[in-house]
Amino acid sequence: MSADRKYADYDFEGAIHDYRRSLNVDPRQADVHFKLACLHSIHEDTDTAIYHLSQSLEHGFYDFDEMEKHDHLAFLRSTPEYQAFKSNGYRIPASGPSPTPQREATAAAEPDILELSDDLITRIERLARLKEEGILSEAAFQREKEKILRS
Repeated sequence: MSADRKYADYDFEGAIHDYRRSLNVDPRQADVHFKLACLHSIHEDTDTAIYHLSQSLEHGFYDFDEMEKHDHLAFLRSTPEYQAFKSNGYRIPASGPSPTPQREATAAAEPDILELSDDLITRIERLARLKEEGILSEAAFQREKEKILRS
């Protein structure tokens, strides 16, 4: 995976971009959410890091030792927001960060069980390329992706 390679090479912006792209195809990847939490912690983006850490847990990541020891989460662990998250059973407290636009769009587009065929994945990847090339705006990308997922 190119995102993992970029992460290992300290190309954090490139890794974030590629991991987000991966989530456009399947938003339930616990390991990708965990890596995004680490990357956003490095950038000291507390709300986004906690959001992705929460999503990683929601989708099956339960290595609490890794959360407490991973070097790239050091900043996040030092924040009061993380302490509130941890003391709330590793869930975002009601007064915690509001969902990111990406989360809201994903939740709206994602049925309870989503089966992605190769054709759907190819169509979504094509949309993602158009967005990356500046041909589609984020809003247009999300709107078209939702249409594809509903089809």
